Amino acid sequence: MLFLRDLHARLNHTAPNFITIAEESRRVFPRLACPVSEGGLGFTYAQNMGEMHRIRKYLQIPVADRKIEHIEILIHNNSAEKMVNAMNTHDECANGKTRLITELGSHIPLIGLAALCWFRPGAPMIFQGDEFGEEGWFDVFHGLNWSKTGVNAALHEQQIANNFYDLNKLLNTEPALARHDIKSMVRNGSNNERKWFSFIRWGSDVGFESNNPEDHKDDIIFVRNETPHPVECKAEIYLPCSGEYKVIYNSIDQRYIGVHSYNQHDPYWTIKIDGQFMYIDLHPYQNIAFKQVQG
Repeated sequence: MLFLRDLHARLNHTAPNFITIAEESRRVFPRLACPVSEGGLGFTYAQNMGEMHRIRKYLQIPVADRKIEHIEILIHNNSAEKMVNAMNTHDECANGKTRLITELGSHIPLIGLAALCWFRPGAPMIFQGDEFGEEGWFDVFHGLNWSKTGVNAALHEQQIANNFYDLNKLLNTEPALARHDIKSMVRNGSNNERKWFSFIRWGSDVGFESNNPEDHKDDIIFVRNETPHPVECKAEIYLPCSGEYKVIYNSIDQRYIGVHSYNQHDPYWTIKIDGQFMYIDLHPYQNIAFKQVQG
């Protein structure tokens, strides 16, 4: 521990833009990714392997039996650390588990899982072909099938790549997504019967104490439907302030999941809200994010 603290103290002085990541599975030291000056070991991020396993275990539960509070407990932790949000890791490979798209059954829930991973606080991480939907089992003796990318990709593989491309664009442009600490997120309602939940990613240090639109111009409101079923006009989403809101991400975009009866419209629509609540329909496995329209 003394070595790691000294290493990171020296890096802070000589190379302040460094990044180091600590892998941890049992959380034996809870301040791996906290500054040395605050009693931490100084890593930039910690990768909580145990959380990844719990999320994958949660996704294997039949939808009707899932409890929304279980996934909320996982993503709304009280850690002071900045975390890596891993969809997959080498640990899965070493333990001979199936790849995500095979485990989830299709690419549509994989699209939604990626959205959850990208919009929650932390640095998202993909592994070993998740970016184009590599299927089957991990095999350390065989490389990825890169023929599934580019012009040779199947339609669903192109759609997965489109989703990651757009998520990464948002990651590079949205101030709220650059705030990786857990304090940048707040729970924003859920419904266990209808299997949806919401959170807000704060774009600044101002939270619910202000309803001035200028204080919330970079906030992102994220809503997730866990089920393959629609939720009609029942999702009551609280807003920090009234105004006009535009969809900036929509997992049911035809570029991600193809043409369905419920996505025959502009996925990036705008809605005017006069009060503090937004009431919206949610479509199967939909993950949707809103941002206040400026000007």
